[in-house]
Amino acid sequence: EASHQSELPAGTPNLLRNTSGEEGLRHWSRFPNSTPFAVERSDVPVNAQASTNFVSSFRWCAMTQRVDLRDVDERARGAIEVSAKFMARTDCPSVFHLEGLLLDRDGRAILHEKSPVLDAPADCWETARLVLERRPGAVYAMIVIAGRDSRFWQGNYGSKVADCFIRVLMSTGDESNTGPSNDNDEAELPLLPTGHGMDHQRREVAGVDGTAPPVDPRNDQNRIGKEVLILLVLLVALVVGGGR
Repeated sequence: EASHQSELPAGTPNLLRNTSGEEGLRHWSRFPNSTPFAVERSDVPVNAQASTNFVSSFRWCAMTQRVDLRDVDERARGAIEVSAKFMARTDCPSVFHLEGLLLDRDGRAILHEKSPVLDAPADCWETARLVLERRPGAVYAMIVIAGRDSRFWQGNYGSKVADCFIRVLMSTGDESNTGPSNDNDEAELPLLPTGHGMDHQRREVAGVDGTAPPVDPRNDQNRIGKEVLILLVLLVALVVGGGR
C-alpha cells in the first residue's frame, strides 16, 4: 500500500531515467490501448530539482520502465525498492496504481507485486512504495505506473506522478518483503506491455489477461447513438426522395 518514506537500508542511486517528465516521455514504454501520460509544469514541485510531472487522463494511463540489475554495484545485493510519488488536483479526484516486477534474463516475471488502486491526495505528494525480495535469477527490475481521474473529465485532470524510483538496497542479511501481496487483484489494467521482448512475461504473471484498460462505456454508447441517428435521417431522406 502507499506509505510515507520510512527507515530503509542504504542503497544505490536511482536506476530510472527521466523520473518526473523532465525529458518528456523518453525512456518510458506505454501500454498498448492505454491513453498516454502527458507532462506538465508542476504547480507543486515534488522537489527542488524537478519542475515537471507526469499527469494522467480520464482513461487509464499506464507506462513502464525497466532497469538492468547487472549494472548495479556488487555490494548492493539486497531487496529492490520500487516507488513513486503521486497526487491529485483540488477540483477533480483521481486514483493511482503502482507495480514492481523482477524479471529473468528472458523477460519472464519471477516476482510481481502491486499496490491497490489508491486515492490520490489533493495538492500534496504521497509516496507509494513496494519492496521486492531479491530472487535468484533476477536480471531486470521493472516499474509500472498508472493513473486516471475519477470523474471522466475530458483532458488531463487525472493523478499526477513524479520522482519515480528503482534502487537496490544494501544487503542486511535479513531482507523481507514489506510491499503489498501479489494476491491483490484490484487493479483493472493490462499489467504488462507487448513487444520489447516482454511477450513471455505477459503469459507468466498470474492474473494478466491482456485486456485493455477500462474505458468509460458512456463514450462508446454516445458515439453509437449518434451514428444510428444519422443513418435513420439519411434513410428517411432517401425514402421521401424516392416517393417523389
